[in-house]
Amino acid sequence: MLTIEKVIKLLDEDHMGIFSRHLKESGAEYPLKLVMSIDRHILTEQSSGELCKAVYGEDNEKNRRKFFQLAHHTFRLTEFLSRNYPYYLLSSIKKVQELYNTGRPNEAKAYLQIGRELAEKIEDFDTHVIMLNILSQQAHINESFHEAHRYQREIRDLLGIKHQLTEICSILNDKFHPKQKPIVEDDLEQLSNFFKPFIDSKSFAVSIMGRYGYCYAIYFQNRKEFYSEDTYQNLLETEDQLKKYSYVKLPYLEDISYKIGYLKIRYMFHEMEEMLVIKEAAQFMERSEKVLFWNSFIKIPELFAIALQTSFYVTRYLTSYRDDHMESLPKDVNNHLLGLRKRCEELIDHPGWTDQFILKLINLKTIYSLLLLLGDKSDIKQSVQNLETVLVEYQQIPFHFYTDGIFTNIVVGYFCLGKYDDVVNSYKRYKKISDGKAVNTENDLTIHGFYYASQWMHTQRKQYLTKFNGIISKTNKPNLHTTRNLLVKLADYVKIPLEDIPLD
Repeated sequence: MLTIEKVIKLLDEDHMGIFSRHLKESGAEYPLKLVMSIDRHILTEQSSGELCKAVYGEDNEKNRRKFFQLAHHTFRLTEFLSRNYPYYLLSSIKKVQELYNTGRPNEAKAYLQIGRELAEKIEDFDTHVIMLNILSQQAHINESFHEAHRYQREIRDLLGIKHQLTEICSILNDKFHPKQKPIVEDDLEQLSNFFKPFIDSKSFAVSIMGRYGYCYAIYFQNRKEFYSEDTYQNLLETEDQLKKYSYVKLPYLEDISYKIGYLKIRYMFHEMEEMLVIKEAAQFMERSEKVLFWNSFIKIPELFAIALQTSFYVTRYLTSYRDDHMESLPKDVNNHLLGLRKRCEELIDHPGWTDQFILKLINLKTIYSLLLLLGDKSDIKQSVQNLETVLVEYQQIPFHFYTDGIFTNIVVGYFCLGKYDDVVNSYKRYKKISDGKAVNTENDLTIHGFYYASQWMHTQRKQYLTKFNGIISKTNKPNLHTTRNLLVKLADYVKIPLEDIPLD
Protein backbone atom coordinates (compact mmCIF):
# COMPACT_ATOMS: atom_id res chain seq x y z
CA MET A 1 0.00 0.00 0.00
CA LEU A 2 1.33 3.44 -0.95
CA THR A 3 2.21 5.75 1.92
CA ILE A 4 -0.22 8.40 0.66
CA GLU A 5 -2.96 5.74 0.68
CA LYS A 6 -2.26 5.11 4.37
CA VAL A 7 -2.56 8.82 5.11
CA ILE A 8 -5.87 9.22 3.29
CA LYS A 9 -7.38 6.11 4.91
CA LEU A 10 -6.49 7.34 8.41
CA LEU A 11 -7.58 10.97 8.04
CA ASP A 12 -10.88 11.88 9.64
CA GLU A 13 -13.40 13.94 7.66
CA ASP A 14 -12.19 17.27 9.04
CA HIS A 15 -8.52 16.71 8.19
CA MET A 16 -9.44 15.17 4.84
CA GLY A 17 -11.35 18.34 4.00
CA ILE A 18 -8.49 20.56 5.16
CA PHE A 19 -5.92 18.67 3.10
CA SER A 20 -8.01 18.48 -0.07
CA ARG A 21 -8.83 22.21 0.15
CA HIS A 22 -5.13 22.97 0.56
CA LEU A 23 -4.32 20.97 -2.58
CA LYS A 24 -7.07 22.71 -4.51
CA GLU A 25 -6.03 26.20 -3.37
CA SER A 26 -2.39 25.38 -4.17
CA GLY A 27 -3.30 24.39 -7.73
CA ALA A 28 -2.08 20.81 -7.12
CA GLU A 29 -4.40 19.29 -9.73
CA TYR A 30 -2.93 15.80 -10.03
CA PRO A 31 -2.22 15.30 -6.29
CA LEU A 32 -5.84 16.28 -5.61
CA LYS A 33 -7.04 13.84 -8.27
CA LEU A 34 -4.99 11.05 -6.69
CA VAL A 35 -6.24 11.82 -3.20
CA MET A 36 -9.86 11.82 -4.33
CA SER A 37 -9.34 8.49 -6.14
CA ILE A 38 -8.25 6.60 -3.02
CA ASP A 39 -10.86 4.36 -1.40
CA ARG A 40 -10.88 5.33 2.27
CA HIS A 41 -12.16 2.04 3.65
CA ILE A 42 -9.38 0.54 5.76
CA LEU A 43 -9.63 -3.00 4.33
CA THR A 44 -9.79 -1.93 0.68
CA GLU A 45 -6.43 -1.96 -1.06
CA GLN A 46 -6.32 -0.62 -4.60
CA SER A 47 -3.65 -1.64 -7.08
CA SER A 48 -1.20 0.93 -8.41
CA GLY A 49 -2.55 0.28 -11.90
CA GLU A 50 -6.10 1.06 -10.78
CA LEU A 51 -5.06 4.35 -9.19
CA CYS A 52 -2.81 5.21 -12.14
CA LYS A 53 -5.74 4.80 -14.51
CA ALA A 54 -7.98 6.89 -12.24
CA VAL A 55 -5.47 9.77 -12.36
CA TYR A 56 -4.10 9.60 -15.93
CA GLY A 57 -6.89 7.77 -17.76
CA GLU A 58 -4.67 4.90 -18.86
CA ASP A 59 -2.33 2.48 -17.09
CA ASN A 60 0.81 2.10 -19.18
CA GLU A 61 4.54 2.13 -18.51
CA LYS A 62 4.98 5.87 -19.10
CA ASN A 63 2.01 6.80 -16.91
CA ARG A 64 3.06 4.30 -14.24
CA ARG A 65 6.43 6.05 -13.86
CA LYS A 66 4.66 9.39 -13.53
CA PHE A 67 2.20 7.86 -11.11
CA PHE A 68 4.83 6.66 -8.63
CA GLN A 69 6.51 10.07 -8.75
CA LEU A 70 3.12 11.66 -8.16
CA ALA A 71 2.40 9.37 -5.20
CA HIS A 72 5.73 10.31 -3.57
CA HIS A 73 5.19 14.00 -4.29
CA THR A 74 1.66 13.95 -2.89
CA PHE A 75 2.86 12.38 0.33
CA ARG A 76 5.49 15.13 0.58
CA LEU A 77 2.64 17.63 0.40
CA THR A 78 1.37 16.33 3.74
CA GLU A 79 3.98 18.77 5.08
CA PHE A 80 1.01 21.14 5.28
CA LEU A 81 -0.64 18.83 7.81
CA SER A 82 2.56 18.09 9.74
CA ARG A 83 3.32 21.78 10.17
CA ASN A 84 -0.20 23.05 10.85
CA TYR A 85 -2.14 20.04 12.15
CA PRO A 86 0.67 17.80 13.50
CA TYR A 87 -1.69 15.60 15.50
CA TYR A 88 -3.75 14.69 12.46
CA LEU A 89 -3.27 10.95 13.07
CA LEU A 90 -4.48 11.11 16.65
CA SER A 91 -8.11 11.30 15.56
CA SER A 92 -7.82 7.77 14.16
CA ILE A 93 -7.75 6.44 17.75
CA LYS A 94 -11.40 7.37 18.05
CA LYS A 95 -12.14 5.26 14.98
CA VAL A 96 -10.18 2.33 16.44
CA GLN A 97 -12.19 2.49 19.66
CA GLU A 98 -15.44 2.63 17.69
CA LEU A 99 -14.44 -0.48 15.69
CA TYR A 100 -13.53 -2.51 18.77
CA ASN A 101 -16.67 -1.42 20.56
CA THR A 102 -18.87 -2.55 17.67
CA GLY A 103 -17.26 -5.97 17.22
CA ARG A 104 -14.97 -5.28 14.24
CA PRO A 105 -11.51 -6.25 15.58
CA ASN A 106 -9.98 -6.99 12.15
CA GLU A 107 -10.73 -3.46 10.93
CA ALA A 108 -9.47 -2.04 14.22
CA LYS A 109 -6.20 -3.93 13.97
CA ALA A 110 -5.80 -2.84 10.33
CA TYR A 111 -6.16 0.79 11.47
CA LEU A 112 -3.55 0.21 14.17
CA GLN A 113 -1.05 -1.56 11.90
CA ILE A 114 -1.29 1.07 9.17
CA GLY A 115 -1.36 3.85 11.75
CA ARG A 116 1.76 2.70 13.58
CA GLU A 117 3.68 2.44 10.29
CA LEU A 118 2.69 5.96 9.34
CA ALA A 119 3.22 7.35 12.86
CA GLU A 120 6.74 5.88 12.80
CA LYS A 121 7.47 7.47 9.42
CA ILE A 122 6.30 10.95 10.42
CA GLU A 123 7.57 10.60 14.02
CA ASP A 124 4.23 11.17 15.70
CA PHE A 125 5.41 9.69 18.98
CA ASP A 126 2.20 10.39 20.89
CA THR A 127 -0.09 8.57 18.45
CA HIS A 128 2.49 5.82 17.98
CA VAL A 129 2.66 5.11 21.72
CA ILE A 130 -1.13 4.98 22.07
CA MET A 131 -1.44 2.60 19.13
CA LEU A 132 1.31 0.33 20.47
CA ASN A 133 -0.37 0.27 23.87
CA ILE A 134 -3.63 -0.88 22.29
CA LEU A 135 -1.83 -3.47 20.17
CA SER A 136 0.03 -4.73 23.23
CA GLN A 137 -3.16 -5.06 25.23
CA GLN A 138 -4.90 -6.85 22.37
CA ALA A 139 -1.99 -9.29 22.08
CA HIS A 140 -2.15 -9.91 25.82
CA ILE A 141 -5.89 -10.66 25.65
CA ASN A 142 -5.22 -13.06 22.79
CA GLU A 143 -2.48 -14.70 24.92
CA SER A 144 0.27 -13.62 22.52
CA PHE A 145 2.47 -12.62 25.45
CA HIS A 146 5.78 -12.43 23.56
CA GLU A 147 4.18 -10.06 21.02
CA ALA A 148 2.68 -7.96 23.82
CA HIS A 149 6.12 -7.64 25.46
CA ARG A 150 7.69 -6.64 22.12
CA TYR A 151 5.20 -3.79 21.77
CA GLN A 152 6.06 -2.59 25.28
CA ARG A 153 9.77 -2.54 24.43
CA GLU A 154 8.97 -0.36 21.42
CA ILE A 155 6.99 1.96 23.68
CA ARG A 156 9.94 2.33 26.05
CA ASP A 157 12.21 3.21 23.12
CA LEU A 158 9.75 5.82 21.85
CA LEU A 159 9.34 7.36 25.30
CA GLY A 160 13.12 7.61 25.53
CA ILE A 161 13.26 9.50 22.23
CA LYS A 162 10.39 11.73 23.31
CA HIS A 163 12.24 12.46 26.57
CA GLN A 164 15.31 13.53 24.59
CA LEU A 165 13.21 15.90 22.51
CA THR A 166 11.65 17.32 25.67
CA GLU A 167 15.10 17.88 27.20
CA ILE A 168 16.32 19.75 24.12
CA CYS A 169 13.27 22.00 24.02
CA SER A 170 13.50 22.59 27.77
CA ILE A 171 17.10 23.82 27.56
CA LEU A 172 16.36 26.03 24.55
CA ASN A 173 13.35 27.59 26.25
CA ASP A 174 14.95 27.94 29.67
CA LYS A 175 18.45 29.15 28.86
CA PHE A 176 18.19 31.19 25.66
CA HIS A 177 15.45 33.75 26.12
CA PRO A 178 15.45 37.56 26.43
CA LYS A 179 14.68 37.57 30.19
CA GLN A 180 17.64 35.30 30.94
CA LYS A 181 20.57 36.98 32.66
CA PRO A 182 23.94 36.65 30.93
CA ILE A 183 25.38 33.14 31.30
CA VAL A 184 29.00 32.71 32.39
CA GLU A 185 31.36 31.34 29.76
CA ASP A 186 31.88 27.91 31.38
CA ASP A 187 28.13 27.34 31.58
CA LEU A 188 27.73 28.39 27.95
CA GLU A 189 30.38 25.89 26.94
CA GLN A 190 28.53 23.19 28.86
CA LEU A 191 25.23 24.16 27.22
CA SER A 192 26.61 23.94 23.69
CA ASN A 193 28.15 20.54 24.46
CA PHE A 194 24.77 19.37 25.78
CA PHE A 195 23.32 19.39 22.26
CA LYS A 196 26.15 17.49 20.51
CA PRO A 197 25.11 13.90 21.35
CA PHE A 198 21.64 14.44 19.88
CA ILE A 199 22.91 15.36 16.42
CA ASP A 200 23.45 11.72 15.44
CA SER A 201 20.13 10.50 16.83
CA LYS A 202 18.15 7.99 14.76
CA SER A 203 15.15 10.28 15.29
CA PHE A 204 14.91 13.02 12.67
CA ALA A 205 13.19 15.42 15.07
CA VAL A 206 15.78 14.92 17.82
CA SER A 207 18.65 15.27 15.34
CA ILE A 208 17.24 18.47 13.82
CA MET A 209 16.54 20.06 17.21
CA GLY A 210 20.01 18.99 18.41
CA ARG A 211 21.63 20.53 15.34
CA TYR A 212 19.72 23.74 15.82
CA GLY A 213 20.43 23.84 19.56
CA TYR A 214 24.18 23.44 19.07
CA CYS A 215 24.42 26.00 16.26
CA TYR A 216 22.28 28.49 18.17
CA ALA A 217 24.31 28.02 21.36
CA ILE A 218 27.65 28.78 19.67
CA TYR A 219 26.03 31.69 17.80
CA PHE A 220 24.59 32.98 21.08
CA GLN A 221 28.09 32.80 22.58
CA ASN A 222 29.53 34.52 19.49
CA ARG A 223 32.16 31.79 19.38
CA LYS A 224 34.73 31.57 16.61
CA GLU A 225 33.57 28.10 15.53
CA PHE A 226 30.15 29.44 14.56
CA TYR A 227 31.88 31.17 11.65
CA SER A 228 33.70 28.04 10.51
CA GLU A 229 33.01 26.24 7.25
CA ASP A 230 31.85 23.17 9.23
CA THR A 231 29.09 25.20 10.85
CA TYR A 232 27.95 26.56 7.52
CA GLN A 233 27.84 23.08 6.01
CA ASN A 234 25.93 21.87 9.06
CA LEU A 235 23.34 24.60 8.57
CA LEU A 236 23.02 23.88 4.85
CA GLU A 237 22.63 20.17 5.51
CA THR A 238 20.02 20.86 8.20
CA GLU A 239 18.09 23.08 5.82
CA ASP A 240 18.22 20.38 3.12
CA GLN A 241 17.06 17.74 5.59
CA LEU A 242 14.13 19.90 6.64
CA LYS A 243 13.05 20.15 3.02
CA LYS A 244 13.59 16.46 2.30
CA TYR A 245 11.71 15.25 5.38
CA SER A 246 9.22 18.07 5.64
CA TYR A 247 6.43 15.57 6.35
CA VAL A 248 7.97 14.67 9.72
CA LYS A 249 6.16 16.07 12.74
CA LEU A 250 8.12 18.59 14.82
CA PRO A 251 7.03 20.30 18.06
CA TYR A 252 3.89 22.34 17.40
CA LEU A 253 4.34 26.14 17.44
CA GLU A 254 8.03 25.58 16.62
CA ASP A 255 8.83 27.08 13.21
CA ILE A 256 12.34 25.65 13.01
CA SER A 257 12.86 26.41 9.31
CA TYR A 258 13.08 30.15 9.77
CA LYS A 259 15.37 29.73 12.79
CA ILE A 260 17.82 27.67 10.74
CA GLY A 261 17.51 30.24 7.95
CA TYR A 262 18.24 33.01 10.43
CA LEU A 263 21.43 31.32 11.63
CA LYS A 264 22.52 30.64 8.06
CA ILE A 265 22.19 34.31 7.17
CA ARG A 266 23.99 35.34 10.35
CA TYR A 267 26.89 33.13 9.25
CA MET A 268 26.89 34.47 5.68
CA PHE A 269 26.14 37.98 6.83
CA HIS A 270 29.57 39.52 6.45
CA GLU A 271 30.27 37.94 3.05
CA MET A 272 26.96 38.33 1.24
CA GLU A 273 26.02 40.91 -1.31
CA GLU A 274 23.23 43.27 -0.35
CA MET A 275 20.53 41.75 -2.56
CA LEU A 276 21.39 38.23 -1.38
CA VAL A 277 20.76 39.21 2.24
CA ILE A 278 17.41 40.71 1.29
CA LYS A 279 16.56 37.69 -0.87
CA GLU A 280 17.42 35.17 1.85
CA ALA A 281 15.43 37.09 4.46
CA ALA A 282 12.44 37.30 2.13
CA GLN A 283 12.62 33.55 1.42
CA PHE A 284 12.37 32.42 5.00
CA MET A 285 9.63 34.98 5.60
CA GLU A 286 7.78 33.46 2.63
CA ARG A 287 8.23 29.93 4.00
CA SER A 288 6.84 31.00 7.36
CA GLU A 289 3.76 32.42 5.67
CA LYS A 290 2.72 28.80 5.14
CA VAL A 291 2.89 28.13 8.89
CA LEU A 292 -0.63 29.01 9.94
CA PHE A 293 -0.18 29.40 13.69
CA TRP A 294 1.56 32.75 13.11
CA ASN A 295 -1.94 34.12 12.44
CA SER A 296 -2.46 34.07 16.22
CA PHE A 297 0.85 35.66 17.19
CA ILE A 298 3.17 38.50 16.35
CA LYS A 299 4.95 37.24 13.22
CA ILE A 300 8.45 36.71 14.55
CA PRO A 301 9.88 35.68 11.15
CA GLU A 302 9.03 39.12 9.79
CA LEU A 303 10.71 40.76 12.79
CA PHE A 304 13.79 38.61 12.20
CA ALA A 305 13.81 39.50 8.51
CA ILE A 306 13.67 43.21 9.34
CA ALA A 307 16.38 42.76 11.99
CA LEU A 308 18.66 40.96 9.54
CA GLN A 309 18.33 43.61 6.88
CA THR A 310 18.81 46.36 9.47
CA SER A 311 21.98 44.71 10.82
CA PHE A 312 23.29 44.40 7.28
CA TYR A 313 22.84 48.09 6.56
CA VAL A 314 24.20 49.16 9.95
CA THR A 315 27.45 47.24 9.45
CA ARG A 316 27.98 49.02 6.13
CA TYR A 317 26.48 52.47 6.51
CA LEU A 318 26.67 53.49 10.20
CA THR A 319 28.70 56.65 9.58
CA SER A 320 26.16 59.07 11.06
CA TYR A 321 28.92 60.81 13.04
CA ARG A 322 30.23 62.17 9.72
CA ASP A 323 29.06 65.55 8.46
CA ASP A 324 28.61 64.09 4.97
CA HIS A 325 26.76 60.94 6.11
CA MET A 326 23.49 61.60 4.28
CA GLU A 327 25.27 62.71 1.12
CA SER A 328 27.37 59.54 1.03
CA LEU A 329 24.40 57.22 1.64
CA PRO A 330 23.40 55.58 -1.70
CA LYS A 331 19.93 56.64 -2.82
CA ASP A 332 18.62 53.08 -3.26
CA VAL A 333 19.88 52.15 0.21
CA ASN A 334 18.18 55.17 1.76
CA ASN A 335 14.93 54.29 -0.01
CA HIS A 336 15.10 50.75 1.36
CA LEU A 337 15.83 52.08 4.83
CA LEU A 338 12.81 54.36 4.63
CA GLY A 339 10.70 51.36 3.62
CA LEU A 340 11.95 49.36 6.59
CA ARG A 341 11.28 52.28 8.91
CA LYS A 342 7.75 52.63 7.60
CA ARG A 343 7.09 48.92 8.16
CA CYS A 344 8.47 49.16 11.72
CA GLU A 345 6.17 52.08 12.43
CA GLU A 346 3.19 50.10 11.14
CA LEU A 347 4.11 47.13 13.30
CA ILE A 348 4.72 49.25 16.41
CA ASP A 349 1.33 50.91 15.97
CA HIS A 350 -0.43 47.56 15.46
CA PRO A 351 -3.20 47.04 18.03
CA GLY A 352 -2.21 43.39 18.54
CA TRP A 353 0.54 44.13 21.07
CA THR A 354 -0.29 42.83 24.54
CA ASP A 355 1.67 42.12 27.71
CA GLN A 356 2.48 38.70 26.26
CA PHE A 357 4.58 40.28 23.51
CA ILE A 358 6.32 43.09 25.42
CA LEU A 359 9.81 41.68 24.85
CA LYS A 360 9.19 41.43 21.12
CA LEU A 361 7.91 45.02 21.11
CA ILE A 362 11.05 46.17 22.95
CA ASN A 363 13.16 44.34 20.37
CA LEU A 364 11.22 45.91 17.49
CA LYS A 365 11.65 49.40 18.97
CA THR A 366 15.39 48.72 19.27
CA ILE A 367 15.54 47.69 15.62
CA TYR A 368 13.58 50.80 14.65
CA SER A 369 16.01 52.98 16.59
CA LEU A 370 18.90 51.41 14.65
CA LEU A 371 17.23 52.36 11.38
CA LEU A 372 16.82 55.92 12.67
CA LEU A 373 20.53 56.00 13.54
CA LEU A 374 21.23 55.72 9.82
CA GLY A 375 19.25 58.90 9.14
CA ASP A 376 19.90 62.60 9.67
CA LYS A 377 20.37 64.43 12.99
CA SER A 378 16.65 64.72 13.67
CA ASP A 379 16.25 60.98 13.08
CA ILE A 380 19.14 60.24 15.45
CA LYS A 381 17.63 62.48 18.10
CA GLN A 382 14.33 60.63 17.78
CA SER A 383 16.19 57.30 18.01
CA VAL A 384 17.78 58.22 21.32
CA GLN A 385 14.57 59.68 22.74
CA ASN A 386 12.63 56.55 21.81
CA LEU A 387 15.07 54.27 23.59
CA GLU A 388 15.31 56.48 26.67
CA THR A 389 11.53 56.15 26.82
CA VAL A 390 11.80 52.36 26.52
CA LEU A 391 14.20 52.21 29.48
CA VAL A 392 11.79 54.22 31.63
CA GLU A 393 8.54 52.69 30.42
CA TYR A 394 9.67 49.08 30.82
CA GLN A 395 12.04 49.42 33.77
CA GLN A 396 10.04 46.86 35.78
CA ILE A 397 10.40 44.23 33.06
CA PRO A 398 13.58 42.11 32.84
CA PHE A 399 14.91 42.22 29.28
CA HIS A 400 18.60 41.50 29.83
CA PHE A 401 19.06 40.07 26.34
CA TYR A 402 18.27 43.44 24.75
CA THR A 403 19.93 45.78 27.29
CA ASP A 404 23.33 46.07 25.64
CA GLY A 405 21.70 46.55 22.22
CA ILE A 406 19.64 49.43 23.57
CA PHE A 407 22.63 51.09 25.21
CA THR A 408 24.73 50.59 22.07
CA ASN A 409 22.19 52.60 20.11
CA ILE A 410 21.95 55.27 22.81
CA VAL A 411 25.73 55.69 23.18
CA VAL A 412 26.27 55.78 19.39
CA GLY A 413 23.34 58.15 19.01
CA TYR A 414 24.62 60.65 21.56
CA PHE A 415 28.09 60.42 20.01
CA CYS A 416 26.71 61.22 16.56
CA LEU A 417 24.85 64.19 18.04
CA GLY A 418 28.08 65.42 19.67
CA LYS A 419 26.58 65.10 23.17
CA TYR A 420 29.66 63.62 24.83
CA ASP A 421 28.48 64.23 28.41
CA ASP A 422 25.42 62.10 27.60
CA VAL A 423 27.74 59.45 26.16
CA VAL A 424 29.54 59.33 29.52
CA ASN A 425 26.31 59.16 31.54
CA SER A 426 24.88 56.43 29.30
CA TYR A 427 28.12 54.45 29.53
CA LYS A 428 28.00 54.58 33.32
CA ARG A 429 24.35 53.47 33.35
CA TYR A 430 25.23 50.58 31.06
CA LYS A 431 28.12 49.47 33.30
CA LYS A 432 25.86 49.55 36.34
CA ILE A 433 22.97 47.68 34.75
CA SER A 434 25.12 45.07 32.97
CA ASP A 435 27.31 44.52 36.04
CA GLY A 436 30.17 43.71 33.68
CA LYS A 437 28.33 40.79 32.07
CA ALA A 438 27.68 41.54 28.42
CA VAL A 439 25.19 39.45 26.44
CA ASN A 440 26.65 40.39 23.07
CA THR A 441 30.39 40.94 22.73
CA GLU A 442 30.03 43.10 19.62
CA ASN A 443 27.65 45.49 21.38
CA ASP A 444 29.86 45.66 24.45
CA LEU A 445 32.96 46.47 22.40
CA THR A 446 31.06 49.08 20.39
CA ILE A 447 29.85 50.82 23.55
CA HIS A 448 33.35 50.92 25.00
CA GLY A 449 34.87 52.00 21.69
CA PHE A 450 32.55 54.97 21.22
CA TYR A 451 32.90 55.93 24.88
CA TYR A 452 36.72 55.97 24.75
CA ALA A 453 36.59 57.81 21.42
CA SER A 454 34.36 60.52 22.90
CA GLN A 455 36.69 60.94 25.88
CA TRP A 456 39.75 61.12 23.64
CA MET A 457 38.11 63.80 21.52
CA HIS A 458 36.96 65.68 24.61
CA THR A 459 40.15 65.47 26.72
CA GLN A 460 42.99 64.24 24.43
CA ARG A 461 44.21 62.18 27.38
CA LYS A 462 46.54 59.35 26.44
CA GLN A 463 44.74 56.89 28.74
CA TYR A 464 41.69 56.96 26.45
CA LEU A 465 43.86 56.50 23.39
CA THR A 466 45.38 53.41 25.02
CA LYS A 467 41.99 52.06 26.03
CA PHE A 468 40.53 52.62 22.56
CA ASN A 469 43.42 50.71 21.02
CA GLY A 470 42.84 48.01 23.61
CA ILE A 471 39.25 47.66 22.36
CA ILE A 472 40.50 47.46 18.77
CA SER A 473 42.89 44.66 19.78
CA LYS A 474 39.94 42.65 21.16
CA THR A 475 38.28 42.74 17.74
CA ASN A 476 41.15 40.93 15.96
CA LYS A 477 38.95 37.86 15.43
CA PRO A 478 37.08 36.97 12.22
CA ASN A 479 33.69 36.95 13.98
CA LEU A 480 34.29 40.52 15.22
CA HIS A 481 35.62 42.07 12.03
CA THR A 482 32.47 44.15 11.41
CA THR A 483 32.90 45.73 14.86
CA ARG A 484 36.55 46.28 14.05
CA ASN A 485 35.70 47.96 10.75
CA LEU A 486 33.14 50.20 12.46
CA LEU A 487 35.64 51.37 15.07
CA VAL A 488 38.52 51.71 12.59
CA LYS A 489 36.37 53.93 10.33
CA LEU A 490 35.39 55.98 13.38
CA ALA A 491 39.03 56.37 14.41
CA ASP A 492 40.03 57.41 10.91
CA TYR A 493 37.37 60.12 10.78
CA VAL A 494 37.99 61.61 14.23
CA LYS A 495 41.79 61.24 13.92
CA ILE A 496 42.47 58.67 16.66
CA PRO A 497 46.00 57.23 16.19
CA LEU A 498 45.80 53.43 15.91
CA GLU A 499 48.39 50.82 16.75
CA ASP A 500 49.19 48.21 14.12
CA ILE A 501 47.10 45.24 15.32
CA PRO A 502 46.82 42.47 12.72
CA LEU A 503 43.59 40.51 12.26
CA ASP A 504 43.75 36.88 13.41
